[in-house]
Amino acid sequence: MSYIMKSITPGEKLKYNFDLSVFNYTAFFWWYSLVFVIVFFVFKIFHWDILSLNFFITMVAFYSVSFPKMVSLNSIEMGVTNRRFIYKSGIGDIKTHEIRLEAIESIQVEQDIYGRMFNYGNLYITGRGSQKIFLEKIDSPLEVKAAIEITSEERESNLKKGGENDL
Repeated sequence: MSYIMKSITPGEKLKYNFDLSVFNYTAFFWWYSLVFVIVFFVFKIFHWDILSLNFFITMVAFYSVSFPKMVSLNSIEMGVTNRRFIYKSGIGDIKTHEIRLEAIESIQVEQDIYGRMFNYGNLYITGRGSQKIFLEKIDSPLEVKAAIEITSEERESNLKKGGENDL
């Protein structure tokens, strides 16, 4: 069960879940490709057997360097409930950032040309006081911004009507 689902309080409902962009993983692709090519040619130059245990151990050693970062990227959860925005990262050491919807002051989207082409970007969510959340390379940042704003407006209008759990 996800952290967000575990942290939901009575009367709270998950409205949207968000994902990281696949472009967070491009560095891993290039790292793995570069390591494979270099190790392959080193083994060829020295006439070592490519299908040997040494080749396998060398590849695992180089790939294990990036393994913790890959795990940390896969542990990120983001979502909006009818009451708050939640961001969680980490597996062993969990770090969470939560902002109640009524405390969100601004949401800023940052996209470069590639982000516009491939629909990813950064999001800066600012809350009251000094509360800030930076979301890097998330998928569909404009849709995420719209989802947060729509949910926030629904909550605000629902609270004005005197209800809360109708969302």
